[in-house]
Amino acid sequence: MELTELFDNLRASHTGRWVLALGVFLLGSTFLVLLRRALWSRLSSWARATAFHWDDMILEAARGPSALVLVTLAAAIALQVAPPGAAAHPFARYGMRLVLVFAALWMLERSVSRGLEAGSRTGTLSESTRRLVLTVLRVIVLMLGTLIVLDTVGVSITPLLASLGVGSIAVALALQEPLANFFAGLHLLLDRPVRIGDWVKLEDGTEGVVTAIGWRSTHVKTLSDNVMVIPNARFAQGRVVNYDLPTQEMSFTIELGVGYDSDLERVESVALEETRRVLAASTCSVPGADPVLLFRAFGASAMEFILVVRARRYVEVAPLRHALVKALHARFRQEKITIPYPQRVVHMAGGRPG
Repeated sequence: MELTELFDNLRASHTGRWVLALGVFLLGSTFLVLLRRALWSRLSSWARATAFHWDDMILEAARGPSALVLVTLAAAIALQVAPPGAAAHPFARYGMRLVLVFAALWMLERSVSRGLEAGSRTGTLSESTRRLVLTVLRVIVLMLGTLIVLDTVGVSITPLLASLGVGSIAVALALQEPLANFFAGLHLLLDRPVRIGDWVKLEDGTEGVVTAIGWRSTHVKTLSDNVMVIPNARFAQGRVVNYDLPTQEMSFTIELGVGYDSDLERVESVALEETRRVLAASTCSVPGADPVLLFRAFGASAMEFILVVRARRYVEVAPLRHALVKALHARFRQEKITIPYPQRVVHMAGGRPG
């Protein structure tokens, strides 16, 4: 029996047409998948050769959805040789559209997810930011997919959209404070005025390290090992000093005073020498950062000057200042450099009032 005669015999019966459709589907799927593999190898080589990273991410994101689209295409071709009415069946008519919509949304979610992962690896995005943005994206994709599915199967979504609009206004009014905290949390995570691990000082004077930035609140661990939970809206609206931006290194000053009869050249030499010795032995100082001494005023009882020193980060200022004050006090006593007590000269009136 010739191939043409076999083909005609299969088309002559209902069961034969289904067998023929199955064969077309299997052959078509195999051919399209093999063609995709060859084409994908060339596209991957081209993407790796470019200086951009977005093309690699898009190709990786499209790998799974593209296979699903090709299988759907093979099924659509197979339905053309299936028994009459099969292509017009609701499952075939709507199912393929829904598969294509699902593949497009799947590729969108994977592309954004790969981009967020790349930002997290390079340090552009924190892990908490990546998780939050990815969760919001998946909720949006789910809602968008649901609306497209309903519209595809013939359900009018106009009343649903109107109901969602009215309901959204009611929910926004009822959840005004939680929503304000949520969007403030998005601002903190995306704009990154503070990061987890940064040492901050709040407007009310509270100091501590940021341990968590969530969708509702920010956690700050104070020096007493207590955690202060601050609503994101309040944290974002207040003035916050971040001691770790733009760099963790910071300068601080030590104020001193010596007697008016002191040799200022010698005071400067001794103070800088002792300061350099302490900095060289300390793990809190910045290597290579030389201290600076500046005389600034004729004080009420002393010649006032300041020492400008750099510490590696804010939490190391206190121990470094402690070591410097002790060392300078001992060295000044050894060198007989007077640190005068505060004093005031009082002139008495010459006579009593009559």
